[in-house]
Amino acid sequence: MINPKIAVVIPAHNEEQVLKLTIDALFDAGFKDEDIYVVDDCSKDRTSDIAVSCQVNTLTLQHNVGKALALKSLIRFYSLSDIYDY
Repeated sequence: MINPKIAVVIPAHNEEQVLKLTIDALFDAGFKDEDIYVVDDCSKDRTSDIAVSCQVNTLTLQHNVGKALALKSLIRFYSLSDIYDY
């Protein structure tokens, strides 16, 4: 594979204070907004709003399900296994 297609997946729960910094660092590293995915696991702060304002793919869960299930939900919702190599 010369240029594998890579998705960046960010599980988030009440990450309001650091999420924008994380996403900005990914932009600085050369990732495009369409390749960045945030799953908000029922945060009580502005986590989802920040992800949406950064124009990255955002899935907001209505119930806290834990990191593993949140990631699984995100991967299935966006069919990431079908779109990306990694």
